[in-house]
Amino acid sequence: MKKKIDIRVIIVGILCITFLESIALMKGINGILLTTVIGVIAASVGITIDRDIILKK
Repeated sequence: MKKKIDIRVIIVGILCITFLESIALMKGINGILLTTVIGVIAASVGITIDRDIILKK
């Protein structure tokens, strides 16, 4: 059975990353903690995507 992708999770994840980056650029923050947070958000969104869809031949 194929796992259904919840597009809302992907959209919210992308919006969160965009928001964090915008705030960081406005405040001049450039650090490892910001990179870690963005990595965690991107990984959690990536887990929701079915691998067969990405690797489809």
